[in-house]
Amino acid sequence: MKLEILVFDESKDDALNLVNKIEYLMEGEQNCISYKIYSPREVFNKIIAYSGQVIFFTVTNMYSLEAARRVATFHKESFLAVVSDTEEYGTWAWSLGADYYLLRPIIEEELLKTLKKSEAIKTMKFVEV
Repeated sequence: MKLEILVFDESKDDALNLVNKIEYLMEGEQNCISYKIYSPREVFNKIIAYSGQVIFFTVTNMYSLEAARRVATFHKESFLAVVSDTEEYGTWAWSLGADYYLLRPIIEEELLKTLKKSEAIKTMKFVEV
């Protein structure tokens, strides 16, 4: 089974950086994972057709927080990790039903903890950090 990971971030570079970190931590499992990268704005402009088992959603303002709320509503079965540059959105993340909250810059040890909490990833192998 292929693992679907959705990444929502205004910065494509930051999204790709996150994907690269995940691929490093899951060395040897890259062929079992597919990624879709979206801007939070796309939540309001089109229907996100893909349903990922794991969703990383970067929240930087109230607009992206509302977009995260919509994604959380329609993807209740997914593991949701909220990412932010500040602790300001931590309380909001939990109100969305987030499974994990990450602060940027993302430390590999924290990302590894996040990935290991997801039921969809528990059977995969990880690099020791």
